[in-house]
Amino acid sequence: MNTFNYIVKFILITLIVIGAYSCIETIDIDLNSSNPVVTTEGQIELDSVAWISINHTTDFFDPDIPPAIDDAIVTLYSSSGENEILQNVGSGYYLGNTILGKIGDSYSITIENNDFNYTANSKLFAPCEIIDVKFEKNKYQYEEDIEEMDTAYTTTIIFTDDPDTENFYLVKYWGSEVDAEEYEDLNYYYTLVEDKYYVKDGKIELDSWFQDFYRNTKVKIAVYSIDEDTYTYHYQLNDINSGGGSTPYNPQSNFGTDAMGYFVAWSNDTWEGITPIGTK
Repeated sequence: MNTFNYIVKFILITLIVIGAYSCIETIDIDLNSSNPVVTTEGQIELDSVAWISINHTTDFFDPDIPPAIDDAIVTLYSSSGENEILQNVGSGYYLGNTILGKIGDSYSITIENNDFNYTANSKLFAPCEIIDVKFEKNKYQYEEDIEEMDTAYTTTIIFTDDPDTENFYLVKYWGSEVDAEEYEDLNYYYTLVEDKYYVKDGKIELDSWFQDFYRNTKVKIAVYSIDEDTYTYHYQLNDINSGGGSTPYNPQSNFGTDAMGYFVAWSNDTWEGITPIGTK
């Protein structure tokens, strides 16, 4: 009797396994190969030559396509009537030689090869002047954070602004230990300023509500004067980096909808100093 039950159970299990296997269906998924997109990053600063980096996104299914684009013709034009071809120096990097960034000039840069032709424009505005930078203990810092880490300081930047014109600014922060040779880039979020919301008596006072520095830290701050399109582009980057928006999107490049990245003309004023040594 026990032997019979064993045989019956064995047969039932075998039939179940065979039935389950026969229900397995092989599904072929067509994963489309994506066309690489041109990506750019370039600038011309006051009294400096232009540069631009040109690459393209990689195709997962064709990793042999090199990301750097070294066969483009890159031409820079200024509203003063100058023009030059930027020289490729390798790894998708192109460098100018003769045209220097000048206040009030607009710049047009064209990048082209057999596969694409894109043009971007940007205007270079006069730099502001950083009048003062003040440090104040962060009054919202929790006591346990002070004990565990250190006393945090917020900054207030005071810089000039022309009240008769509409101006836009981008602020960058760096920090490091006092004896460090290089700064650490702290720009996890672009600080953007539209002067009409801040200016008073020809000055802007900007509080670093999101960026703290600990005691005895070497600090570098730069305030860039930018045009409105550059402001909008970085505003969109902030929106993406913060997870804003209901649908993922790429910020609007000034090279058009078929390319990614940006070319900017800008000037800046920079301040460097050390936070108070103080006590916890």
